[in-house]
Amino acid sequence: MAVVDNPRSPLPGQLRGLHLFHYGGAPCAQRVRFVLAEKGVRRGPSVPWRSAAPEHLEAAAGSYIARPVSLPRQQNLTEAYAAIHPHMVVPALVHDGVLHIESVDIMNYIDSALPGPPLVPAAAADVCRDLIAKASALQTAVRHLTYRWSLGGLAKLKSAKLDELDRLDSEDSPERLSVFYRAFSRGEIPDSTYVAHVRSLEDGFAEIEALLARDERAWLTGEHFSMADIIWSVKMLRIFETGYPFEKNFPGLGLWFERVRARPTFEEAIWRDVKIPSRVFRFKARLQNVLGRGLEAVASEPAAGAR
Repeated sequence: MAVVDNPRSPLPGQLRGLHLFHYGGAPCAQRVRFVLAEKGVRRGPSVPWRSAAPEHLEAAAGSYIARPVSLPRQQNLTEAYAAIHPHMVVPALVHDGVLHIESVDIMNYIDSALPGPPLVPAAAADVCRDLIAKASALQTAVRHLTYRWSLGGLAKLKSAKLDELDRLDSEDSPERLSVFYRAFSRGEIPDSTYVAHVRSLEDGFAEIEALLARDERAWLTGEHFSMADIIWSVKMLRIFETGYPFEKNFPGLGLWFERVRARPTFEEAIWRDVKIPSRVFRFKARLQNVLGRGLEAVASEPAAGAR
C-alpha cells in the first residue's frame, strides 16, 4: 500500500474524512473518481488544493472534498505540491490524515476500506488483478500518445521550468517526470518510440477485444462490473481522444465502452469534467488524421490490430 509517512507538507495531517487531490482530465485521477462513485461516495465541494481554511478541513460523511490541481497551469510541478505527492502527479488521497498515492493502490484501498459493492469480484479476482496490472503497465504508453497527438506544444516546458523540475524530481520516482518533460520539450523523443508505444497499446486492446468476444461477456471479468472495466475504459477514452481508429481496428471494444459510458457513475466521475475538452481533442485529432499527420497514420491495419 503506497502510504506516505510524514509528508513534508503539514496539510495532509490536518485533513479529516476523504480528500482527493486530482485533475479532471488526468486518467489516473479519473479512475479513482470512478471507483469512489461506484462505491457510492459523493463528490462534495471543490476547494483550492492548498486550502487549510477551517471549513475545508473535514469532509462530510459519505462524500469527499475535491482539491483540483491544475496540470495545464503546472500546479503539480511546484514545491508545494511535491511536498504532498513526491512524484508530482495526481491523484493523491487523504483519508483521516493518512496520505495515499499511486492510483491503483488508492483504488484498492477505497475498495477494501469503504462500504459498497466490491469492485474485485471474488470469483474472478485473479483475472481482475491481471487485467489491472496489464493496464497499469501501459500508462507510460498512454502518456506518450497523449503528449504527441493531443497536447502537443501546449505541454512543452521552458528551460527555467525544466531546471526547477530537475530540482524537485526524486531519483526514486517511478514517474521521472523531469526526464520525460526534458526529452519531450526538446523534441528528443524519436518517432520510433511513439510507434512502439502505439503497438504496445494495440497489443493490450487486442487482448481485451478477444476476452470480450470469447463468451460475449458484458464486462471484462464476466457478469459483474469491476475495477478492470474502470481502468481499461479510462485508458480507452484517452486514446480515443488522440484519434485512434477503434471502430476500424477494435469494433468489439466500442460496444463494451458504450456500456461503460451508460453508467451514471461514468457521467458523475468523468464525463462532467471532460465533456468539452474531450470534444476539442477529438476535433483536433480528426483534423490531424485528415491531413495525414494524426495517430491514424501509424495505427496498425485492421488485420494486424485484431491479432
